Amino acid sequence: MIELTRYFMTNVLHKVPYLQPFIHKVRIASVEKNKVTYELEIEKDHCNLRGTMHGGMASTLLDSLTACTALSATGSKDKRVLSVEMKTRFISPVKMGETVLLETRVLRTGKTLLFAEMDIVEKVSKRYCLPKWILWRKYRKSYWCKAIILCMFMRRETENRPAQVKGNKQMKMDDYMAAACEK
Repeated sequence: MIELTRYFMTNVLHKVPYLQPFIHKVRIASVEKNKVTYELEIEKDHCNLRGTMHGGMASTLLDSLTACTALSATGSKDKRVLSVEMKTRFISPVKMGETVLLETRVLRTGKTLLFAEMDIVEKVSKRYCLPKWILWRKYRKSYWCKAIILCMFMRRETENRPAQVKGNKQMKMDDYMAAACEK
């Protein structure tokens, strides 16, 4: 999986115009099956006017890095994913100069949908920078359902049009999201 992760970082993410100012600063810290941890030192360009990591920056990293991990987990360079739904909440700011671990995981892969999540954790203190409701869930279910991204597989032969999902798509997505959070 490490080879595919490096491939997607170098050949896909590094070529996306809006990621170019910072994506080269993201390092791969560790790779396991269906899990990749990235590392990034927060610099002035990543911050809002208060000197903390901008929420848009965190959301961009969530979208891009979970996609990279999802693509790597498929085991193929020919797959594509498209973000369908993203939920993010923040509980603790990350200050300029701090280093964060961006822990991405693929939760479930179906025929047309894939579920992934990312934790943003301050490296030294291990402080989570995500929702309060997730902290409550930890003690209740001993599972951290953090920022979750729902991706839809793309088929290359259909010129990057999303694969069709039969039935009530929104209901199915909500059910999948709820099930992913409950496990």
